[in-house]
Formats: sequence, C-alpha cells, structure tokens
Amino acid sequence: QVEGLSDSYVHLEVKGRPVMPFLQRLTREWLYFPKVIQSFNATDGSVFATFTGFPETFVERNAVDFFEYDSGGHYASLSRVLGKQDYQHFFFQAFRHRTAEYLAFARNQGYQAYGVDYFESRLGGRLPKAEVGNVLGVFDGVFLQEVADALIRAPKRFTAHIVTATSHSPWTTPPSFRAVFDKKVINSFHYVDRSIEAFVERLRKELPRFDRTLIVVVADHTSTPAPDLLRRIHVPLLFFSTGLLREKDRWLKQREIWGSHIDIVPTILALLGGQ
Repeated sequence: QVEGLSDSYVHLEVKGRPVMPFLQRLTREWLYFPKVIQSFNATDGSVFATFTGFPETFVERNAVDFFEYDSGGHYASLSRVLGKQDYQHFFFQAFRHRTAEYLAFARNQGYQAYGVDYFESRLGGRLPKAEVGNVLGVFDGVFLQEVADALIRAPKRFTAHIVTATSHSPWTTPPSFRAVFDKKVINSFHYVDRSIEAFVERLRKELPRFDRTLIVVVADHTSTPAPDLLRRIHVPLLFFSTGLLREKDRWLKQREIWGSHIDIVPTILALLGGQ
C-alpha cells in the first residue's frame, strides 16, 4: 500500500522520461485495474478498508483518524479468514505518524505488527541515520528490503500488509539516491518506483514458492491536485502471480468496473479458492 500514489504518477513522463518506469511497465504486464478510486481522503480509512473489505464511517463524522472501536474491533481480515494454522500474518509500517494506533489495529486483527521503531533499530547499526529515514519515517528502499528479509525467512505461508511512507511530504530521499528529476516530489516517486522494483525482484529470486505468491500494489490515496474529481481520487491497483497472468483475459469485464479498496480482500479470497 503505497503512500499518496496517484494513478497519474504511474503514467507520468517528464521530457519523455517515465517517472515510474517499473510500475508503468507493470500496467501492461500485470493485471492492472484502471478504474479504482480511493476509499477515503486519508491513510487511516484506506488501510481500514483494505484490511477489512468494509468502508469506514469516520468520514461521515468529519474525522480522519481511527476511533477506539475501529482499532479494537475484529473484522473479516485475511488473518481472521485464513487463520494461523497454515499462515503467518504480518503488518509492516514505515511511517512514524500515530504508529501505535496502526500497530494496535493490526494486532487486533491477528497480525504480527512491526513499526518504524523496529526498522530503525535494525537499520541504525548498519547505516548512517540519514540513509535510514527522515522525520516522516523509514525510507522505502531500506524498509522494503527489510520486509523482504522477513518474508523470505517466513517458515510457512503468509499474508503481509506493507505500508510505505517516502512518497509523502517532505518528499525527501536518501542522500545516496541520485536525483533524476528537478522537482523533489517527482524525484521521490521515482525513488519509490526503484524501491518497489528492487523488492519485487528480490522476492522473485529468493522467495520460496514465489510462483504461488500473489502480489498486490495499491495506493492509500492520491496526491494529485487535479481540477477534475476522478483524477483527484484515482489510484492504481495491480495484481500479480505467475498463474494469474495466464488468465488475464477472463478479467476483461471486471477491469471496466469502478472499484475501491473494499474490493481487494474479496478479490484475493476469490483467487485463493477454498472454503
């Protein structure tokens, strides 16, 4: 779940150069749903909807944060449906903002939850502080590599909900990352693209049962101040597994239907099959 990733950024080119070449390529190679809108105008609501398959109601109450009963409730998340006998369930969060509430919510849904403090402590002894993160949280590149380490070592099948941070203000990147684009915001999305590519390729090479793994890339909300409403709320959604790509044609009708975060868990469960 990529922070603030507008669908328009996935397709954006500056002077003929793609800002997010990896994700842009995936819209052609993976199962890409081009008509998906954000469920809410803040991270909390979209995380909630992606976890549970339900819409959150706090927007109607003129609020954007988790309420206590949201955080403490038990919902039909993947962890509840699939159970713990055959699966481990992970939640990884890179950003610092109200991290305790997110970790509490994830743990109440049955996930092993790891936040920014965990990643900073692991990375702090190996990297200069400026390479680990900023005031917002841990940079996507090192964060996703730590997540990859955990998933590769997982002793049994797993689900993992991964929340990134770098593509949010102040849109800074590690000092070692060479700026490719003049604008800081654009360059941060390019860095995020490179980080996601490195993560996927690492899993492809090292993750046992990669050919039986489903990867979902979605944004929580957009960050595009577009004049029309649909562009302002249009987020990318991509699905990948080696078996799924052989069946892309059967998804043509669904790709023309408008959807949102609440559709992700039901779609995953349909792909998994079983009772």
